[in-house]
Amino acid sequence: MYDQIKNDPYIINLYQDIDGKENKETFYAYHGLKHIYGVINTVEKILLSLNCNSEYIENAKIAALLHDIGQIYGKENHEAKSKEMVMDYFTRKQIKLFYEEDILEAILLHRGYEETDNLMALVLILADKIDIKKDRITEVGKTRIGNRQYQFIEDIEIKVNNNKFIINFIVDRSCDKDELEAHYFTKKVHTAIKKFAEHINLTPEILWNQEPWML
Repeated sequence: MYDQIKNDPYIINLYQDIDGKENKETFYAYHGLKHIYGVINTVEKILLSLNCNSEYIENAKIAALLHDIGQIYGKENHEAKSKEMVMDYFTRKQIKLFYEEDILEAILLHRGYEETDNLMALVLILADKIDIKKDRITEVGKTRIGNRQYQFIEDIEIKVNNNKFIINFIVDRSCDKDELEAHYFTKKVHTAIKKFAEHINLTPEILWNQEPWML
């Protein structure tokens, strides 16, 4: 079902339209297909490392695939709009999924403003927050103090090892670390990592070029 939804022209066109809007307006980060596929890959990688069953992982990938379609109407309250659009889409397409309630809740909560014990929501929140690599940043975003420093994040490595949940940010030396750390969203990233690790009973370890990164 994931592949069927992923290849649906309706979904593809929605995200292409979102990309088009964000190229014209003052968005700091993209929410189109590149972002979506990055989030999907992170969700899948983490859930595989936790030995989740294949149906759960596929359903979580569907949540990741559809979580930002509400951005077509703008950023404000896009989580609720995405949930409404997904509910309508499932009804129109007669899609029945075993973890549908988890999917809808994950989409609604993916900005991480509310507490939840829903693993699917937590992994989506995490994957969405840590997608701050250089190719996520818009041209406008590269000019904004704080946000501009994300363009120097080359890659993000994720590993579960020896009861630790390890996130390593690979960052170009051109990055102004002090400015990046002072930016409000960096704190959100660290919080999402810690909350997720605590939920799955692992110790979070956040690294900057393999060195401990504390805020």
